[in-house]
Amino acid sequence: MLDELDASIPDDMPSRDLVNHLLPLKFHYGFAWYRHDRTEKLGVRDDGSGKFIRANRARLRKWLATNMPIQYGKHAVRIEENRNVVTAHFEDGTSASGDILIGAEGPYSPTRKYLLEGRDVIRKPCQGIINGEVTLSGSDMEGQLEMAHSCYLVDVSPSHTASHD
Repeated sequence: MLDELDASIPDDMPSRDLVNHLLPLKFHYGFAWYRHDRTEKLGVRDDGSGKFIRANRARLRKWLATNMPIQYGKHAVRIEENRNVVTAHFEDGTSASGDILIGAEGPYSPTRKYLLEGRDVIRKPCQGIINGEVTLSGSDMEGQLEMAHSCYLVDVSPSHTASHD
């Protein structure tokens, strides 16, 4: 899939490497999940092949917008593919066509619904995620990189949290 994406990138766009959320660091991506008591660590680490992408959202948006007019506030209601063209039809009656469609509309994506022929495979999770970005340096940065070079999760499910009786 990434080979197809790379082949479809116009010559006037910068390298997709610029979306890397770890820049300017030269680490391979890593993702880890820790048990609540940190006795077990599961994860994956990029092998350097470029087949694993972790994009910074702001960098990805900027990269995708290279030489392209952007319109916000649109709501896709239907998607069509004909030969080498994909068209998104919007709620306001307008449409947009191009070589590639990137669906980033959230968990109830019309793009995903189209690709999966109407099946909704997303179920509401029984968990929540707190997500954020932080700028670190020195020993704080070293400590985070020891846990994972890209992202980590710690299981703090209710059965593992302290009781306040």
